[in-house]
Amino acid sequence: MTRQELVSRVLSGPLLADGSTGAELSRRGMPAGVCPEQWILDHPDVFMALEREYVDAGAQILLMPVFGANRLKLEGFGLGGSVADINARLAALTRSVAANGVLAAADLGPTGRFIAPLGDLSFNETISVYREQVRALLSAGPDLFVLETFMDLSEIRAAILAVRDECDLPIVASMTFEGGRTLTGVTPEAAALAMTAAGADVVGANCSSGPAEMCAVIAAMRSVAGTPLFAKPNAGVPRLEGGATVFPMGPEEFASGFAGILRAGVHIVGGCCGAGPDHIRTLRAALDGYATPSVSRRPACVSSSRQVVMLSPVMPLIPIGERINPTGKPALRRSLREGDYSVALDLAREQKQAGAPILDVNCGTGETDEAAALTGAVEQLSAMTPLPLAIDTSDPSAMEAALRRYPGRALMNAVTAKPESMERLLALCVRYGATPILLPMGDGLPPTKAEERMAVLETMLGAASRYGLSPTDVVVDVMVMAAASDPSVAPEAVRFAGMCRERGLITVAGVSNVSFGLPGRPILNRTYLAMLAAAGLNLAIVNPCDADVMDTLAAANLLTGRDEWGLGYIRTMKK
Repeated sequence: MTRQELVSRVLSGPLLADGSTGAELSRRGMPAGVCPEQWILDHPDVFMALEREYVDAGAQILLMPVFGANRLKLEGFGLGGSVADINARLAALTRSVAANGVLAAADLGPTGRFIAPLGDLSFNETISVYREQVRALLSAGPDLFVLETFMDLSEIRAAILAVRDECDLPIVASMTFEGGRTLTGVTPEAAALAMTAAGADVVGANCSSGPAEMCAVIAAMRSVAGTPLFAKPNAGVPRLEGGATVFPMGPEEFASGFAGILRAGVHIVGGCCGAGPDHIRTLRAALDGYATPSVSRRPACVSSSRQVVMLSPVMPLIPIGERINPTGKPALRRSLREGDYSVALDLAREQKQAGAPILDVNCGTGETDEAAALTGAVEQLSAMTPLPLAIDTSDPSAMEAALRRYPGRALMNAVTAKPESMERLLALCVRYGATPILLPMGDGLPPTKAEERMAVLETMLGAASRYGLSPTDVVVDVMVMAAASDPSVAPEAVRFAGMCRERGLITVAGVSNVSFGLPGRPILNRTYLAMLAAAGLNLAIVNPCDADVMDTLAAANLLTGRDEWGLGYIRTMKK
């Protein structure tokens, strides 16, 4: 099955996945504390009977019993050297039952360990662990992959990337939420954006709660995902009774609890812990007459693991913090050279406190391995600050390394019109879901006139469209240059910003470039920021710790009609 075939199928009507495996096998004789995968291999008749019951109940997707068959989990049972054999044999069991249009899904679960800096497992090692399992599963010919019950966004991204490194089969990616967030604080919106950015075709939630509690998570994901949605709740919140774990919802209550999930607009449903064949049969009946909704286009945005910033041509002007840049900062330069990110983290905290919603990250010192330094900074910053990042480098290899590690949708700063570099970077945008900043400058001298910049930009927009990126999926750098070299370039950038606004394009500017080489830089920067705001600029790369800059930005939003009732301005003035 191709990725598009799965999407087309779920858009034509809901797909029903199977229910619980572990809890059902426990009911049928599997003792506590054993390796479930080995027990199934020792008792294949019990497992295959359960699979057939799910098919008889109406399940259209069967999950292979390989949820915990990664090397790290199997090592806990002394089976770490049998990954290939165990996965291939277990996958073959489900493959033998799936027939007549029933899909066999390879099921990947968590490793049980946290990725650095929260834990001791490296991101690349985690990818290797999942790639080993994926390679074994591919021998059985799965129709798709289902990645479920993840709590750590970095870990599920590693699993998605591992699948994408090995094949192009469809991926359903699902996380577990409690009280509207995962255990590591990830919101449904941020999870959906990060999972689709990494390469998932369907996103959603499973486990943790009953269906009624899950509908808010699905609704939140639908607001940003731009993909079909998946919901596989438990049969209620588990409780202990007589020393045994009990799931309280019977089949009728379980199925009726899906009313909110269906209203939220789901495409694939099923049951997790405690939901057996009778639950799936009753849910099948509840789906009669349900038409799956269409999928809206994902809105332009950037995101971290905890926050989402929506982008549009009519948004208020917002700052991007510029201070994580070693130029003119000896302490930051020295710390990056030594592999120490404490200075960068301090700068991030200061800019967040000053009100920056996005941080630009540049680690180009000319004295370090930029790919390693940038990746390390992205890893540390993503764990320690909730703010989305703009990854700033002219090195495509460093850009790819950082995007691969980034748990969200980053701004890519920047893509120039140099053909080879442009094609490579646009491909990376698609591969990792980044939002590109297009800088209309090619191999020769930078264009000075607004019309010349627009001509270059048209070529770049044409190239972006070949990668499936529309004009609303990109941000345009209006290209601010030093007024000291040619005073005419300052008004041309303002004029170009106005032309972009008329075209409905999102724009950004590195404002302080205008004052380079001149005295009185602060007043020039603030004045120019106001001029660009009047022309419709959306994002300003500035120092948010400069209170005068932030005051100017707030005043500009008020006076350009982008601050309803002046609330943003009033909040700024009260600080």
